[in-house]
Amino acid sequence: AERPLNTDIVMLTQPPQAALSQAGSGQAALVVVVAGDNVYLQRFLPSLVASLRRHGADNPLHVHVTGKLIAQTAKMVRTLATSLSQDRRERRFTPTDYICGRFLAAPMIADCWQRDLMIVDIDCLTSAPMGQISGIV
Repeated sequence: AERPLNTDIVMLTQPPQAALSQAGSGQAALVVVVAGDNVYLQRFLPSLVASLRRHGADNPLHVHVTGKLIAQTAKMVRTLATSLSQDRRERRFTPTDYICGRFLAAPMIADCWQRDLMIVDIDCLTSAPMGQISGIV
């Protein structure tokens, strides 16, 4: 039997059913994927979301959480993100874990969404509508 790469990486919330119905249409927007721990999520996620909204992006936002969430961060993330996943490993995370975690979770996220992903750094801001950006990927 085939084993998942990392059983500590789990989906916390699934994509909305309405979003899944668009998946095979060829018109479905890319899913923007970011990752962070409590500190990075609190510091950068609101600005990224504001940036996406400012440019009229209707792209779903998936947040991959590294480590445990504190209540304040969990509430904010659930308000801003369309879906969530989490790396729940108990050991201390290394810089490599923080950098690569979203890529390790990407196959699971893509399977759940049934769409292409655009994986970006959480401290980015968009400078154009996502449709224009996704055209150069």
